[in-house]
Amino acid sequence: MPDSTDRKIEDKLREAHSGQQRYVWTRGIVRLLVWLLTLLLTDLFIDWVILRGNAGSAFGPLLLVINIGILGYVAWYELIRHLKDYDELITALDVEDRHPDLSSLLVSYTQLKHSSEGQANVSEELIEAMRDQAVDKSHSLDFKKIVDFGQLKTLALVSLGVVSFFVVISANWKTHVDTLLQRLVGVDAEYPTNTDITGVEYQKIVKFGNSLSITATWDKKPPEDAFIYTRAYGNKEAKWKKLPMTKTENVQRSFTREIKGLTEDLSFYVQINDDESDVSRIRVIKSPEITKSTITLKYPEYMQRESLEIDQLTFEAPEGTTVNWQLQCDSKVKSLEIVDATDGKKIKDATISGDENNIVSFDMQADKALNYSFRWTEGVSAKYGDAKNFIYDDVQHSIRVISDNIPKVELLRPGSDGLATIAKTINIAGRASDDNGLGQAWLVYQIDGSADIRKPIMDFEGKKGGNIQLTWDISEDIKELKPGIKISYALEVKDLYPSPEGTVPHLRRSIARQIEVVEPERYLQWYRSELAAQNDELKRARESEVTASAQVKQLREQEDESP
Repeated sequence: MPDSTDRKIEDKLREAHSGQQRYVWTRGIVRLLVWLLTLLLTDLFIDWVILRGNAGSAFGPLLLVINIGILGYVAWYELIRHLKDYDELITALDVEDRHPDLSSLLVSYTQLKHSSEGQANVSEELIEAMRDQAVDKSHSLDFKKIVDFGQLKTLALVSLGVVSFFVVISANWKTHVDTLLQRLVGVDAEYPTNTDITGVEYQKIVKFGNSLSITATWDKKPPEDAFIYTRAYGNKEAKWKKLPMTKTENVQRSFTREIKGLTEDLSFYVQINDDESDVSRIRVIKSPEITKSTITLKYPEYMQRESLEIDQLTFEAPEGTTVNWQLQCDSKVKSLEIVDATDGKKIKDATISGDENNIVSFDMQADKALNYSFRWTEGVSAKYGDAKNFIYDDVQHSIRVISDNIPKVELLRPGSDGLATIAKTINIAGRASDDNGLGQAWLVYQIDGSADIRKPIMDFEGKKGGNIQLTWDISEDIKELKPGIKISYALEVKDLYPSPEGTVPHLRRSIARQIEVVEPERYLQWYRSELAAQNDELKRARESEVTASAQVKQLREQEDESP
């Protein structure tokens, strides 16, 4: 069993261990304090000096989390890993390391002091002699000196410097330090400035292409100048564009800047001396844009054509076509006026539909050529406050109306006027056509200049062209035929174009031919003279052909003889 001498040595070893732990605690806490103050000063430099307090309310808690992580690692590395429970042997080793003249007596004594008498391989006399030597040599030694607190001198000076610097910073910028501590725990506090921006006035919603003025007011220290920084909203990679502001005339303590021709949402903030405003957004309201257009042409019934869908706003349509516009837009529409692009007068209002009020539809009749345009009233601005109802004029579009042409008709046979007897039968041939379809065809004749008499020939039933054939026995239609009567006749056709009451129908008449009813003897004489004239004409044509052929043959022979 250990005696009083053993307890005295053990007490000295425990005191030495306690001294070691005090050293570890002192060094660890001082280093933690240095790191804590350094991190706070670094946070203040980053958040106030560099970012000027504009990093947002979430940045402070982020810094706090980083700080806690760094301090946790420092606490483990500089303190926790060095804290150890009391171990008599290890402490003895530390003492002998500090006092090498003990020559391992203290370690050997510590190892063997609890040896029992029953151990055959351990001499009791040897243990007793070793104990006596250990007690004798350690009697005058101070085990506490195994740690040298003098080693903390440099650390103490560094920590004193950091603490002093922090105290000076806190004394001179107490409000700033308090603000930092609030921001670290998530409070949306702002750093004090020499100059305060007391307000920024601007129009939050602007019409596309318009300009606006931004006015900033200030207080406290008078500034020499002020600047506004702008960039496209949402483009965080873009650099801020710095623009100077001018002092507002007749208004004290304010600066103004006009931003011209806004075409997209804008982010901006104002800087006056050491103060900056929050980043604000200007919303630019654009004209509704057509993303899909469906134009349906419903043709007049008489044309017997199916409706046609197109997607072009400039088009051509047959006269009388009913045109339906259905336009899908990229944003909400409050109203749409269709206007005459020539004089700007309103033609009609469109109908707005769709879950998002972004579908526009209207109908018009294509009666005449028209240059038209759209006058939009946007519906987006109401979503961001008071509805501005900005109005936008659109580009010009055109409707070219294709008029329904009068049909064409030709009288092909007979080719000239002539004579006839009361038994005459006339073979009439003709050709007719129309752009949209033909209707009825007639033979129109007059007797000695009387009123027109119509004889139906055929119905084309909407065909766009065809031939007319008629064998006309004049005695069937004219009962009182006698020599001396003169008959004028022609072909007449009508298309399918509807002719409301009071309008001129689409009729076309061919050239007229005339026959005179004569006695058989005179008709025979005329017929013979006509036949002779035709024979003479054929003879002359034959002679001309022979002469031309001879001349061509002569020219070819001359070409062959030329070198």
